[in-house]
Amino acid sequence: MLGRVGRWKSPISTPLRAKPRVSTQRRAAQTAAAYKVLKDIGLAAICLLAIIGFFYWRPFAVPDPKSQPAVGLPASFLEVYPLEKVLATVSLPASQEPKPLTMNELVGQVTLVFFWGPWNEPSVDALRRLAGVLPVLSRKDFRFVAVACPPPPDLEMPLDFLSWTEATWKDCQVPVPCYLDLLGVSQTRLAILNQKNPAQLERPSVILPATVLINEEGIIEAIWEGWIPNREQDISQELDRLLGLPLPSRRESSHRTSTQSDEANIPSH
Repeated sequence: MLGRVGRWKSPISTPLRAKPRVSTQRRAAQTAAAYKVLKDIGLAAICLLAIIGFFYWRPFAVPDPKSQPAVGLPASFLEVYPLEKVLATVSLPASQEPKPLTMNELVGQVTLVFFWGPWNEPSVDALRRLAGVLPVLSRKDFRFVAVACPPPPDLEMPLDFLSWTEATWKDCQVPVPCYLDLLGVSQTRLAILNQKNPAQLERPSVILPATVLINEEGIIEAIWEGWIPNREQDISQELDRLLGLPLPSRRESSHRTSTQSDEANIPSH
């Protein structure tokens, strides 16, 4: 009888000992799964915060060209000299030096001032790209002023600055005059106008290439410093917005309206 009872208990006692083992393994698997879920949620939250930070806080975003400190101010920084006349008067006395180009001669035209340097290859490439999309010759109400800037004092040049600028300008084949900022006066004035902290002690500077869009009244509309891919398209779009329809189109539109009005006044028979 005792043997039967022992034999009867033995099959029951075996699974009872295995239950805690199975439960422990299941609990460990559940814990691991929960940890993985929490880890995935944490990574998703970090990615979401990074996306929100990039698109709303945007610490590494390209600055808005129409929100620069100098926007809305008169373009009083411009004082540049035509390269061709400077080359022609190198050997002449100072009394016969060419007159500078300032905003006084440009009021009434939309102007794009482009600071570049023959020693700065990205700015040379930007010059070619920008000149290719601008209405350099097709718009009489537009003026493209490309200003060559001297290199840093510690830069070794293969040619003197004037010869280097002349050779690079001819190679770019831009069909307008080139201007010079020989002493960096225009650059410094622009940097002072556009500095975010006027109390800073260091001398401000602009990043080449630098592009300034100026309206017909001589007021700064936008400033781009440096260059990124397809920036010439952004500049062209802002320029088109400021220029509007070309003058011939306006006259044609007015003529078309007048013709339609005359046709409307013709009595029908």
